[in-house]
Formats: sequence, structure tokens, C-alpha cells
Amino acid sequence: MKHWWPVWLGWKEVVVVTTFLVVLCLPLLFDRRQVVQVGDGRTLVIMTPHNEQIRYEFETGFEAWHQEMYDEEVDVVWSIPGGTSEIRRMLQSQWNAALKEGYQPGGDADLVFGGGSYEHGVLARGVSATRHGLSEADVRAWCAGMGYELMDGPMPTEPIMLGHVEASMVPDAEGNYSLHASSSISASPPLEPSILTDVYGREEVAGTPLWDSDGHWFGTALSSFGLIANHDELKRRDLPPPTQWADLADPRLRSAVSMVNPGQSGSVTTAFETVLKRLGWTPGWQILRRAAANARTISASSARGPADVAMGDAAMGVCIDFYGRYQQQALADQGAEGRLIYVDPPGETTLDPDPISMLANPNDAELASRFMVYTLTEDGQSLWQFSPQEATASEGPTGPSRFALRRLPIRADMYQKYFDRFMDQVDPFANAEPPEYPDRAMRAFIAPLMQAMAIDERDGLEAAWTAIVTHPAYPKDVRGIVSSDDVDDPQLAAMIQAFDAMPLVTDPEGHEWALDSPEGRDVVKKGWLRGGWSDAEPPLWPSEAAPPAAFRRFSGMFFRDQFNEVLDHRTQP
Repeated sequence: MKHWWPVWLGWKEVVVVTTFLVVLCLPLLFDRRQVVQVGDGRTLVIMTPHNEQIRYEFETGFEAWHQEMYDEEVDVVWSIPGGTSEIRRMLQSQWNAALKEGYQPGGDADLVFGGGSYEHGVLARGVSATRHGLSEADVRAWCAGMGYELMDGPMPTEPIMLGHVEASMVPDAEGNYSLHASSSISASPPLEPSILTDVYGREEVAGTPLWDSDGHWFGTALSSFGLIANHDELKRRDLPPPTQWADLADPRLRSAVSMVNPGQSGSVTTAFETVLKRLGWTPGWQILRRAAANARTISASSARGPADVAMGDAAMGVCIDFYGRYQQQALADQGAEGRLIYVDPPGETTLDPDPISMLANPNDAELASRFMVYTLTEDGQSLWQFSPQEATASEGPTGPSRFALRRLPIRADMYQKYFDRFMDQVDPFANAEPPEYPDRAMRAFIAPLMQAMAIDERDGLEAAWTAIVTHPAYPKDVRGIVSSDDVDDPQLAAMIQAFDAMPLVTDPEGHEWALDSPEGRDVVKKGWLRGGWSDAEPPLWPSEAAPPAAFRRFSGMFFRDQFNEVLDHRTQP
């Protein structure tokens, strides 16, 4: 019998490969809009982490708006590869490959719509790649692949622009070249400067810019971060509704908190960053560590937390505001109003723009610019907060046609003109204050430290926390954080102190740096997380290891020792 697979594959290997291909193709089978054009109009391809409801409202809204404004049919096609972090990593990989192999990056999509300002800022910074040992012919071929023929004669001695790519060629003593290329992933669209003044009316809110000063991204909505809780599950544990981040640390929530891996979610990273920026490094990590110790699950998706709480699989979780409000609305529509509680901890949250960026080398720059403009019009802004029941309104913007999105518009004048039509009577511009601890370096440590303590050393974390909260001297029914300074029992104080410890980092000169100061974080971020100490002798980590991954392993070993120390203290008389 003749098989269709290579003879060196056994039937077991064929089953594995076939299963892999089926799984790989499932998104294409069940979401054809990602790969086929619908209709006869111009097509706009948008990459997004947004949910189906947001995609539906902005697709139908823009297509109708564009028909009315330009008398032209357009089709919006969505590309949904994952959350914002996954989108950013995928684009970085695509751009990096293009720069190395010698072709113009981009051309597959027009826009990235949604996610936090940090991720869009990374897209603006772009990527770079370097190749060494190239002949002059290799360099000329690389430039030709980019779509540019170098003139005969000497090679350029200054950096040159090849479309969106900046390239420089540096010769060595043997006559070969090192080729360095860089490109932003996003581009500044041709928008009129007056749009910014008309739309935003200000440059920032609570110290946070509303758009990129170089025009690479523009905020379309505002996000805050808070707590979502299941009323029934709280009642079962004799807990009051949450009002502060520290409520995540209550021992009565053991195995009842839904957590998300910040390494896989930009919005959750921003939520954790909010805790640190509002409360400070040490108190913030006391909360995050205890919340992780209370975790029932640590999932990969920011949407999982609210879903777990809504189903009663968890009592409390951290989430972005509109996920919480949307889950509230969904349950209320099913007759379960009041089951879910969402709260922005007063004085403990921050605001972050939800941006849109045009990709460099888009398919249709004009259409992409028009979509960006639409998201900032009153028509586009009304989709975020108006009720679908108002879609027949005769005056002013009509809002969404089917779904209540429950998000906060970024245009300040929407709150002045239409606040009475908002589903959520929340004005983020009122009394917004900058965070007390605005250290940008904090964010870089969140994913590796949380992954090290809560994923790599999860068993030790839970065992140490259980040993602490079951200690006879641990205060009962105390709301908030119990630190080593809050207890009199020396054994319990030593256990809590070991539990809350953070690693010290030694630099190549032998100096120790603590992470509880802005200076220490800045040094370690540049030296280790960004690879500044990669050439240290002796090496601080294996040469083949990525610096952030090496820092995660180093931190994991530290936390393992600390958790074991907690258990050792508990066994001592």
C-alpha cells in the first residue's frame, strides 16, 4: 500500500503532524473574515486584541460612516492573532526577519487597534538588526531587495533611508561590511494637526500622554484597572466587597483569586504596574505576592479573570475596567444583576490610553487614516459608552447598534455634551491625579519577577503562604497587608520577612543593588534586563541565554530559597 506521507514517518508521527496541522488551521476554518475579503469595496486590515463586540460595532460603524462621507464602500477585515503582547511580538519578529533578509517590512496589515500605550510605544521604537562580514555585492543586493538600487561608485558613508528603513554600512579592515538596519513598526499618519486640538483639548491626563508626541499612536479610549468580585463567593467566605488592592491579600481568598501571567498580557502588566506606581515598590509587591499565593489559576488571557469570577470559579480578580463592566452587563442581561462587583480602588488606580497605530508600509494609508479619524469623531467615540437602545436617536451621535461596550471615551467634550447619555456615570478627567511613584523602570521587572515567584516556584509560594497564615500568632480577620512589623511573635515575623524579601543583584564590579529604589532598578534594568552586562567577565549568565530569561531563573532560585526558609522557621520550636 502506498502512503501519502514520507516513508521515514511512522503512523504515530503522522497522527501527531496531522493533529498539529488541524489545530493550526482551526482559526482559519472558523474565522474566515481574517483571510477573505468580504464585498467589493476597498479593504482595510486591522490587527486587534479587541473582543467581538468592539470589532462588530467599529466595523459596521466605520463602513456606514465611510459610505456617507466618501460615497464609497469599504470592507474591514480583522486579524486576531492574540493579545496586544502577542501582536507586538509577532510584528517584531516579522520586522526583524525582513531587515535581516533584505525586504521592506510590513504590507500585511494597515492598523493596530487597541491595547495599552506601552505596547504601542514599543511598536513606535521599532526593531533593528545587524549583519556582519558582508561583501559590497551582498550589501547592494540587500538594498535592491529593499527596493532601492545604490549608485555606482563608493558606498555611502552616512546612514541612508530606504523607505521606512534606515541603513548604515560600515567597512572593516578586510573590505567587508557590517550592515545595520532599523525601522519603526508604526508610522505617523498624515493627519491634520488641528485634529489633536479639536479632539483632545489637552495633552495628558494625570501625567499620562493621550497621544504620541511623534504621531505614532493616538488614544481612542481611556482604561482604568480595578477589582472584580463575585458577591456570592465573597459572602460564602464572610468577606466584604473590595475597596482596595490589598483586599487581594486576605488569607480567606486562598485558592480563590484569578490571576493572569503578565508575561502574556500587556493590560495585566499595566494593572500590576498601577499597584506599584500608586502604592510603592515594597507595599505593591507585598500585595502582588500575596494575591499570587491566593491564586486559584494563573492564566494566559486577561479576559479569563473576569470570566472565572463571573462563573464563580474564583471570588476575586484583577481586570481592566471595561472587562469588568461588560461582565456585569452580561450577567445583568441574564437576570443575575448584582452578582458581580467591579470597583476602581479609590485613589489607587491610573488611566491609560487605548491607542490606535498605523503600521509602516500599510496596504492603504488613506483608508487607514480615515479609520483613525473615525475613532476620534463623536460618532466613533459614542460607540464606547452609549447604550444600544439609543441607536435610533435623531440628534447627535447614535452610539452602538447591538452591544454595550462600557468603555470611557477619550474626548473630554463627550463628557460635557453627552454625559447624561453615558451608561457609566464616570468622568475620568475629574480629580485625576498623577501616580505617587512614577518610575518607568518598574514595569520591566513585573513579568520576570512574577513568573519566577508565582509560576516557576508556585508550590513553594503556596506552601510558604499557608505556613504563615496558619501560624497561631497570625492576626485573624485583619483587612489589608500584615507585614513583619505588625506582629509580635519573633518566629512569625521572621517568616513574613523571608516571604517578602526581594533579590539583591551584584553588578560586574561587585556592587550589590537592591530593587526597592529607583536607582537600583535603573541600574539592573539597563545592566541585566537590557543586556548591558552581557560582556561581563566572569559572565553573570550563560552567553546563550536571553538576559530577561536568565534574570527570571536567577530570581526563581532566590525565591525558592526564601520559601524554604519560611518553612524552616515554621518547623523550629
